[in-house]
Amino acid sequence: MTPLQMLTFYNGIANNGKVMKPMFVSQVLKDGVVKEQFEPIVLKEQMCKQSTLLKIQDVLERVVLYGTGKKLRSAPYGIAGKSGTAEIGYDNTSQVLRHRASFVGYFPADNPQYSCIVVISEPHKALTHGGDLAAPVFRELSDRVIGSGLASYKSKVNEDKVVRPVMNYGHAGDYAALCRNLGFMDTYSDIWIKAIVTDSAVHYNPVKIKEGIMPEVKGLTLKDAVYMLEKMGLKVEIQGYGRVVSQSIEKNQPINKGDKVVLTAGRL
Repeated sequence: MTPLQMLTFYNGIANNGKVMKPMFVSQVLKDGVVKEQFEPIVLKEQMCKQSTLLKIQDVLERVVLYGTGKKLRSAPYGIAGKSGTAEIGYDNTSQVLRHRASFVGYFPADNPQYSCIVVISEPHKALTHGGDLAAPVFRELSDRVIGSGLASYKSKVNEDKVVRPVMNYGHAGDYAALCRNLGFMDTYSDIWIKAIVTDSAVHYNPVKIKEGIMPEVKGLTLKDAVYMLEKMGLKVEIQGYGRVVSQSIEKNQPINKGDKVVLTAGRL
């Protein structure tokens, strides 16, 4: 089964049992004039009994909440799906067992709008499981779709009962944009904010950037960290990917424009 066939199957689950033929093009245009139009094609009106479908949807949500996809359970909009890990034979030269990691699913879980599959072949690191490798990539993609406004999803429950997404540390404008696209009118006057989590609430404190003093960038995305430090005149070298886990110049140390700082990134 190809990744596209697998995605078509999961798309049917998200689509309440209706299986659609994959579409790559909706229109062909020439000089702004539609020359050919393609309409959605239904392959199967109902892939299984409704009772079976509800059980499958429940299982896929539980995979994210309690199983191999638990790295995705903090997504405020909800994700349902399944990880996959396959052995694909031995390397011809080193005789090392090769793997393929994947995660396929849909979101938002309670009102699906998008389905997605991530496949990583022959990862070079020790991690080989789909839940460890492919699931975080799935989350990055789904966050971008929800946060960029591409998704029209709005919560249908009372706002007082909705849990806002929590950003531990980052750019206030990006966080406010994500909240607005989820239906919350959050605004922040400060550029950088950091979460203070208590038993009953989450508060955001401003992070003040002082001229000539190294700020803390641990926990930031590489994009935010590089933006912050280069704006201060520092030269930034990056090692790894993900969020910043260490910085070669510790916070509160004196710095000068042109100083070099090495950021090491990884999964927190």
